[in-house]
Amino acid sequence: MNKLPSACALLALLSVLSPVPARAQGCPDSPDPNCIIIQQCQKITKSGTYVIDGNNQGPLILKGPECITVAAPNVNLTLFHPQIDGGGHGIGVHVLKSASGFQLSGDTGGVFENLNIGVRVDANGAQILPGNFDEPLTYRNNRIGILLNRVHGVSLGNFGFGPAMSGYQIGVKIQGGGGNSLGPWMDTTFHYPGWGGMTGPGVAVDIEHSSGNTINGLYVVGGSGVIIGRGSSNNTIDLGFLESGGVGVEIRRGAAHNSITNNVAMSNQMDLRDDNPKCPNTWSGNTFNTAEPSNCVH
Repeated sequence: MNKLPSACALLALLSVLSPVPARAQGCPDSPDPNCIIIQQCQKITKSGTYVIDGNNQGPLILKGPECITVAAPNVNLTLFHPQIDGGGHGIGVHVLKSASGFQLSGDTGGVFENLNIGVRVDANGAQILPGNFDEPLTYRNNRIGILLNRVHGVSLGNFGFGPAMSGYQIGVKIQGGGGNSLGPWMDTTFHYPGWGGMTGPGVAVDIEHSSGNTINGLYVVGGSGVIIGRGSSNNTIDLGFLESGGVGVEIRRGAAHNSITNNVAMSNQMDLRDDNPKCPNTWSGNTFNTAEPSNCVH
């Protein structure tokens, strides 16, 4: 006569047959032994270190509106040569407002391409680092490379080099909020960009209704450099190199009390332009060939 298996035996059998849930597993090249490898687009709902290891997997292809959605605080997302391809739509990484303490880094680079937005940041104080000097994070053929959406205190790189961006309509868009920091993105003494750089064909940095942002050491060759739009004030553009594009720096009508200092803007269709009457912005120490109005821009 066959006996029924014991409860313990049943539990043991179920544990073998049941799928193993995602858990901390340790990742190649990561100093965090508790990090978690991401192998597909997903939502992150727990704090911790997450790694997309492109050396051991193919590209992450969007099947919905977003690839990586970060909802938890204190998430460190590290990239090792991954590729996130939107196929012409969607968001590569979306950092929700609830994701305070977020950091994106890429020790051996990574590619965001063919996306509506490469990285969208809705959380204050996030850090979006550029990657290594010789292997920066690359944003290619996106409508917007990085969107800072009504945030404060966000830092985009501060190690003397920046991300590599090309094929964008807007490289970095700062929309609302303020007090964010971009750079320095190159050696501001010699205007040496390393491997990073922004090559258009659109606007490298577009600031709309945002105040108190600092952009230091921006390197742009091709496309326009910085557009400061209506309702934006007390922004500082310093020590940039802006060459061979549409306009180096333009301050649109309705934007006042901005400082444009110590930049090199050369060989653009218009190097420097202030659309406001009565010179409400500060222009000083800049090197350029063409400027409007000439009695205001220096």
